Amino acid sequence: MLLVKYTISPILYGIWVLRTTNDNSIENGLTYFKIDKEPIIKLKTLQDNNFIGIKKSRTAFISELEQSKTNKNIYKFKLNFSTKNFYSYSFLGIQFPELKSKSEFYNKEKNFNVELCDKMMYITYDDFYYIFDLYIGKIKYPNIETSINTFIFTQIFGIILNLLIMHLSL
Repeated sequence: MLLVKYTISPILYGIWVLRTTNDNSIENGLTYFKIDKEPIIKLKTLQDNNFIGIKKSRTAFISELEQSKTNKNIYKFKLNFSTKNFYSYSFLGIQFPELKSKSEFYNKEKNFNVELCDKMMYITYDDFYYIFDLYIGKIKYPNIETSINTFIFTQIFGIILNLLIMHLSL
């Protein structure tokens, strides 16, 4: 675990959902990250790949955090990206427990400038910008019609009902 000598400001806590960016390396889908007391950020992207729901998760450690002395809403982050994981979470709209399909280990260090404005986070890195909005609530995965438990229950109930009707009609 990475030891840090600073605390993350509670004003940064929450789930932040990507509204827009000019970075083409960010895949289409629902992209978000969560900040809490731990110096770890997981940037997640949820996508629908025709029949399969896919989640891509990138893990980064906050190695440096600096707040501007003149403006308390401006921060500088140094993030060390370490892993990228790929998960499957649904098939044909039926949600099942996440299955990790692949992991990639890499080491990238990036310096981000962050500005908070009400419930919006404006992040810049080199020539790229990212605008995130604070999200209240739980992230709902896209393209999920039902959970696997509900699907199994309805199928068993349907089979029992069909057997009962077949038995009564004889």
